[in-house]
Amino acid sequence: MAPTKSPPWTREEIILALDLYFRVGRRVPNPTDHPVIEVSTWLNQLPLHPVSVRAPNFRNPSGVVLKIANLRAFDRSTPSRGMSGGSRLDKTVYEEFEDRPDLVRHEAEAILRRFGLRSGSGGRHQPALRLAAEPKPDFRTGFNAIARHLQLEADMESRANRMAPAGAARCEVCGFDFELTYGDIGAGYIQFHHRVPLRDLTENTRPTADQLHLLCANCHAMLHLTEEPIPLDALKMIVRERQRIGIRALASRLGAPSTAGDE
Repeated sequence: MAPTKSPPWTREEIILALDLYFRVGRRVPNPTDHPVIEVSTWLNQLPLHPVSVRAPNFRNPSGVVLKIANLRAFDRSTPSRGMSGGSRLDKTVYEEFEDRPDLVRHEAEAILRRFGLRSGSGGRHQPALRLAAEPKPDFRTGFNAIARHLQLEADMESRANRMAPAGAARCEVCGFDFELTYGDIGAGYIQFHHRVPLRDLTENTRPTADQLHLLCANCHAMLHLTEEPIPLDALKMIVRERQRIGIRALASRLGAPSTAGDE
């Protein structure tokens, strides 16, 4: 059974939140702001807490905003006050860096490098999750739905929550990994398919993380070539069968027996 409450924030996590607070001009941002989603993604990638102790909403964008509101309560330079639920460690970290935003920026970068979320010091560069910047077409085609997906996801917090447990950004249909094929330029890239059709979403609703599927651009396009999206499982069966046909054909050319699909 998943825990209902996540573990307390560590010093490293608070520093990342405080750095964000300073970077956005000492204000409390919105959960849908890109910098908030980026920090939420980093916090979920940090190996500071076992998955077994993480609640479903672990360090999600709303939680990041709440932590910033707690830190704001200690900020004497602003006329408005934040929330009063800050911890003792929140207060200690804030007072340490209160007048030194450059230092907290340096500390935040050092934390990201230490855990491989920034290049340098031998760390592996892992850019924040990126989405294809495809424009919405003026004409109606199967790709119109894809463009609408990507526009909606531009301010959707559930994408970060969906990526956290997924690990590598691999297509759920064909297994394609952009980083394996394109190197660093493809690291973190993936598209999302909505289990709930966009026509069933209103302007004020957003999909939840469990309603999203990770797809490569090709499989995403294939799903939407028909008026009604092809079921994900049906597309998987098509891909698997085409793979079996390819293996049999290759085995035939090489003169070797093939057991592909014989199970």
